Amino acid sequence: DEAVVKGEGLEDVEIRPVKKKRKMVETDQGGTSVVDTDEEEADLPSITPELALILASWARMLYDHFKTPQDVEWCVDMEGNPCLLQNRPLNKPVPGSSRANVERPGIKAHPIFKGGETASTGTASGRVFNLVEQPDWSRLTRGSILVAPAGGAELAVLMDRISGIITEYGGKASHLASVAREFGIPYMAGAQGATKILSHGMEISMDAEGLCVYEGIVADFTRPKSPSFPFDDTPFYTKFTSVMKFVSPLRLTDPASPDFRPEGCRSLHDIIRFVHEKAVSTMFDISGKGGGKGAKRLDSHLPISVFIVDVGGGVDNVGRDKASITPENISSIPLKWVWRGLTHPSVKWGEMHHFNWSDYDSIVLSGGVISKNSPNLATYAVVSSDYLNLNMRFGYHFAILDTLCSPFDQTNHIMLRFAGGGGDFEGRSARARYIKGILHRLGMNVTVTADLIEAQVKGISCDKVKEVLREIGRLLGVTRLMDMSLSGDEDIERMVQEFFKSGRE
Repeated sequence: DEAVVKGEGLEDVEIRPVKKKRKMVETDQGGTSVVDTDEEEADLPSITPELALILASWARMLYDHFKTPQDVEWCVDMEGNPCLLQNRPLNKPVPGSSRANVERPGIKAHPIFKGGETASTGTASGRVFNLVEQPDWSRLTRGSILVAPAGGAELAVLMDRISGIITEYGGKASHLASVAREFGIPYMAGAQGATKILSHGMEISMDAEGLCVYEGIVADFTRPKSPSFPFDDTPFYTKFTSVMKFVSPLRLTDPASPDFRPEGCRSLHDIIRFVHEKAVSTMFDISGKGGGKGAKRLDSHLPISVFIVDVGGGVDNVGRDKASITPENISSIPLKWVWRGLTHPSVKWGEMHHFNWSDYDSIVLSGGVISKNSPNLATYAVVSSDYLNLNMRFGYHFAILDTLCSPFDQTNHIMLRFAGGGGDFEGRSARARYIKGILHRLGMNVTVTADLIEAQVKGISCDKVKEVLREIGRLLGVTRLMDMSLSGDEDIERMVQEFFKSGRE
């Protein structure tokens, strides 16, 4: 929409709305989504005359203060109060200095197009990339001049590859125009007929201030390949470069170096690298039956070998200094609820010991010697008071579960991957359909690729996380050897119903 304010009264305001086919709305989950507008709503102006007067008064005050036109960003809160967010120089000629539709003196090249308005000043030369004739953006070559019907915001992703923009619709107040000014890319907007005159592949030179396009390459118009950063002389850029010295450089690259220690960290990147290396080495530094430095064996009546790595509050004070703990020592909320599912009466474990047969077979068949009780074949859980990352191995398949159960719904999540199997493809496919049916009933988004199942759910309450984790625990126990017995003729829906029925008994 365009609002023109010629005075200080409502009678001096003219709002020129355009048809709006879509709008952005808030979702119940706290994010946003784009939906279609109804016919009546599509023609309504987006702002009121009263708001236009306020914005116009702000524009005048900002101009008086900065002595140059400003590009202003603003919003309206839930009570209808306008708020100024930020402003920056508009980077356009001040009134009275425009050379619109005027050819540059001394240019011998022939002008082939004139018109539109200056959305971003400057000159450029290059080959035309006409989106009407070639809509595939991936074919755009660096240094091209983009010619398009409209100046949509989605074109902003091409800024690092183009030297100029010409669009038939759009204007200097659009998002694309703001981004073009920030990048110092000349932009002629409202240049109607440009897509028909400026053919794809044609060599042209454009003068966005004079609103002229010339045939061929004008040497004086050629832009540098790497334009300078648009904020390099601003306080923001000075602070930004200073802060980035402590954020992005990576100095800790060699774990064997004596400098690879906490005192050697000089940036956030160093800290992340150090923490990652030590976390991995702690998890997989296996040494004998103890399960490795930092890992505690979980002793239980279940025939599975489990080691726990506590990263904070996942084990109670009684078990903190012990090499082996019992389920009673678990204080991690997510692991507690998964364990409730694994130990539910509906899960029949029997006496068979379950571990990673696939890894065991590969080692033995290659001539190696390994005990079936080796920690290398165990299940591992990284836990804190509200977090769980579980790598569970049994039979010929494994599951990876990552979950957070905190008081903050928006950060809570459950992600599950389930793969492998020892049965034939028909049996594994049937098990995949069975697992998918259960996870769907639990409210998770599920995708199945061959025998790989991936599921996730986010933004749910802690109570809901607990409920789903208990059912996932039961599911992991029930399906551990299921692919050995299933066939394609099984009634999967009936089995899914029986699963939930047995959980209530």
